[in-house]
Amino acid sequence: MSTEQKEQKRPPGWSIALTAYLFPVGCLIAMSMNADAKSAYGRFHLRQAFFFHVLLLGTGTFLYFIENNYKLDVSSARSILWLVYFGFLLFGLQDVFRNKRTMLPLLGERPQSWFTFIP
Repeated sequence: MSTEQKEQKRPPGWSIALTAYLFPVGCLIAMSMNADAKSAYGRFHLRQAFFFHVLLLGTGTFLYFIENNYKLDVSSARSILWLVYFGFLLFGLQDVFRNKRTMLPLLGERPQSWFTFIP
């Protein structure tokens, strides 16, 4: 199968969905890309990826606060956080490359309803 045939099978917004999973900066770039060419596929993955990034930054900030103010060792919790984050990223990227929209396990529709400000 040629490259052109593969690109034709990709849904509109595929590049937006892929860019959204490229760490927090990629998510911001994908938001600006989706502002011009709105697509439901891109919006779905953008909201999922935004949730991953907010989860990482929020939990990381909380762990930093705990470590510095209470002098507790949170290195194992930080390691688990990174493993969960990369697991979510791999889950999302797998869906992008399969051209699917699969809800997160346990969280389901929540990222889609929480982040309605993402067009």
